[in-house]
Parts: sequence; structure tokens; C-alpha cells
Amino acid sequence: MGMTSPFEDGNPQSNILVLGQAPARNEVRAKKPLVGPSGDVFLECLNAAGLARRDGYILNIWEQEVFTDKKGVIWDEKDGERLWPGTHESGFTELGWEMAQATLERIQNSGTTTILPLGQQALALCTG
Repeated sequence: MGMTSPFEDGNPQSNILVLGQAPARNEVRAKKPLVGPSGDVFLECLNAAGLARRDGYILNIWEQEVFTDKKGVIWDEKDGERLWPGTHESGFTELGWEMAQATLERIQNSGTTTILPLGQQALALCTG
């Protein structure tokens, strides 16, 4: 059974899981992850690999839109709590890690055999 929200889309039992960071404003409006300009590139890549969007499960680390400042710090809301420390540092903050736990559980409970992390934060979540 498929699910669709700005946070996740597709069948959690799919072999391929695409892991993004968080829904952007256009994804929140569309109620679907990886749409708009980034979604267009994503679809082109899938098509080049002989895959369709329905072949995978798309999931974001964080369920809500996040904000990134000029230093690469990721915030849960404007002037809110830090989730990621910045460009020259790596690793989740305590709150960022805590907020990512639901995603880790979804990954562990999925049927995926392959995870495609999109970006530094997604890779860090996959590798610990």
C-alpha cells in the first residue's frame, strides 16, 4: 500500500528507498516529496536508470520544512533549534538526531534493500 505526504511517497516495501532531507515549500504545497525543479531532475535520473517513481519509496529525514542559513546551519524553523551544525561541521545536533529517529524506524521497518541518500545529512543518517 502506498503513502503520500510531503514527508514520504510510495510503497515502504519497495526495494529502493530514496532518502532526502526535508520537504521544501513547493513539496509541502503539493503534499508530495521531490517535486518541482529538484523533482524534475530526480525523474530524469530515474528514467535514465530505467525506473519510474512508483518503483521506489521516497522518504525525508525530517517531516517538516527546515531552513538553512548562509553558514549551512539547518534549523527546525526560522530562528528555532539547530538540527545540523553547519557547513564546516558534520553530524546531527541532539535535536536533529532525535527528530530523525522516526525516519530510522521507517527505514528499518521497510522492505528496502537499497538506500539512495540525497545529500550529506541523508548519508550521515544511513552511516551513523
